[in-house]
Amino acid sequence: GGTVERTEEVFMGNGLVVHFSVHGSTARAARTIASLTGADIVGIRPVVPYDADPRHHGALLARVRRERAAGLRPELVDDIDPAGHDPIFLGHPLRDGAPPMPVCGFLEQHDLSGRRIAPFNTHLGGGDGGTYAMIAWLAPGATILEGLPIQSDAAAAGAHQQIAAWLRGVLGVFRTVGEMIVRYG
Repeated sequence: GGTVERTEEVFMGNGLVVHFSVHGSTARAARTIASLTGADIVGIRPVVPYDADPRHHGALLARVRRERAAGLRPELVDDIDPAGHDPIFLGHPLRDGAPPMPVCGFLEQHDLSGRRIAPFNTHLGGGDGGTYAMIAWLAPGATILEGLPIQSDAAAAGAHQQIAAWLRGVLGVFRTVGEMIVRYG
């Protein structure tokens, strides 16, 4: 037996992770961010949920495209209160090169002036698809930090190292906490 010291980085702040997820990859990445930062976490939930069944992907894309073409903002279940939180980690899946309309609705409903927004998204190969510029346009007065596009399969696995490296880069305000782990050999 013996002991080994493991260090873990912990963000010191009052962050809020706000995410929209259909298939769970973005939610998993959001939980990883919340775990690493100690931030509160909340999901953006439309009153009429999006169909998460992978067999209905065509119908999901049709709804997304219909909403975008019409400029529709789906009604949201809960009004998320970002007051007092900074930074705001804002996550979404990439759909047709734009953030989903519920995310746009969230940004339009809240004055995030003077806040830092750290965007992240999951994708199947499209990177951020230019969505971070759209977030900046929808959140005038907010400071948009460098975003993190995460491959959906990596996000589904947690993407812990990728997310931790991103957080160190954009926030740079971590402290190290030692944790003792006993190993039995």
